[in-house]
Amino acid sequence: MKIYLSLPIAILLFIFSANFAIDLLEDDAATFTEQLSQIEAAIASGNTANATALYEHMTNKWQQEYKKWALLVDHDKLDDINRLLVKIKIDFTDPQSLAQDIAEVKYLLQSIPRTEKITWQNVL
Repeated sequence: MKIYLSLPIAILLFIFSANFAIDLLEDDAATFTEQLSQIEAAIASGNTANATALYEHMTNKWQQEYKKWALLVDHDKLDDINRLLVKIKIDFTDPQSLAQDIAEVKYLLQSIPRTEKITWQNVL
């Protein structure tokens, strides 16, 4: 009798946890998108020192959040984000290339929570 009751409860807990995790990813994505916009604005105004400080703060935060994202998201997409973040640091002197890289990172950050689902492959 206990097993019949515990199975639906376990399934409901898993579904609730998965939805909560995706909501956390969406919140993180919004935060990182805002920070990337601030970096872009600082570069456009010619304030590279401020852009560098914002970039350092954002990448430190990303390194902390990366572990959480790695449990929930395909690692190839996270590798793309990491690659683009390194490229953004290099492209501070080239605003046109910087805008393209920032736009791509924003797209990845916003699309990942909508398209990713928690799978056993991510957890294992």
